[in-house]
Amino acid sequence: MKFKSSPKTGNLVVELEPGNTRLIADLNGPISELKKLLVPIDFSDCSKHALKYGIAFAKQFKGEITLLSVIADTPTSFEYGNAEFASLQDARRKHYEKELKKVADTQLKNIPHKLMVTIGKPFEEIVSAAKTLDTDLIIISTHGHMGFTRVELGSTAERVIRYATCPVLVVRQKEREFVPPV
Repeated sequence: MKFKSSPKTGNLVVELEPGNTRLIADLNGPISELKKLLVPIDFSDCSKHALKYGIAFAKQFKGEITLLSVIADTPTSFEYGNAEFASLQDARRKHYEKELKKVADTQLKNIPHKLMVTIGKPFEEIVSAAKTLDTDLIIISTHGHMGFTRVELGSTAERVIRYATCPVLVVRQKEREFVPPV
């Protein structure tokens, strides 16, 4: 199966090879039901890159994007035991909400969307939001880190893939593109 940009802006062309038609037939519903898209964003270039894919899917399938940003609930060494930790988290929430609004105002002008900020472990919050929102597809970025850190902790994207109850599209920043520029 190959994905290519379409001559029509915002559309994708899926090129099937022999035997791939079974993949489409085996889906629980028609592929046109990709209406509820969840795009986790941490404001990195990688996550903004994944949003480009979310925008292309939303345009193609006339869907809605929920932008989700998760504030990690693990205190830093400075914050650990700090009595003001709750107020610091509240300040972070307000900052994230403001940043999400900026991203939505610049990137999602004509696309139906929702904004969510939660506090917790990123992969747990993403999986939980996908279930709560009855998401059809999660579009998540990966930073592509390898080595001991990945083995020890596992990446957020990897854990989302493992625990999500809906399909997950993982976008790598340094791979070839299959969606047209926004």
